[in-house]
Amino acid sequence: MNPADDYHKVLRQSDYVVLACPLTDETRGLLGAEEFHLMPSDAVLVNIARGDVVDEDALIRAHQYRLIRGAGLDVFSTEPLPSDSPLWNLSNAVLTPHMAGSTPHKPTRWRDIIVANYEALAEGNREGMVNRVV
Repeated sequence: MNPADDYHKVLRQSDYVVLACPLTDETRGLLGAEEFHLMPSDAVLVNIARGDVVDEDALIRAHQYRLIRGAGLDVFSTEPLPSDSPLWNLSNAVLTPHMAGSTPHKPTRWRDIIVANYEALAEGNREGMVNRVV
């Protein structure tokens, strides 16, 4: 069994849930109303993945009804987050402008990936490309 296969069991036991996965068909809407009801009422969600991994309407309701204690959100379904989004008004949420991946080393790492991928592509070696989403 893959550890991610029974994430509902993990959600029931988690004080903090950190999402750091890509957006795929399998992860779209990964956390919705059912999942928020499973989480302990003192749980905190941190989403640094992609906005659509979480059902935002269900997240807003989970906050409003205190199904979870709070959230740290760096990503949203629509970016930038519209000024009329109810997320802005949640007292138990911290919102950041999609910057969780930023570090002082980011430009160097990006350059290394771009150079490696350019060289692999120039050689016709698509399998040699790094950090590739397929």
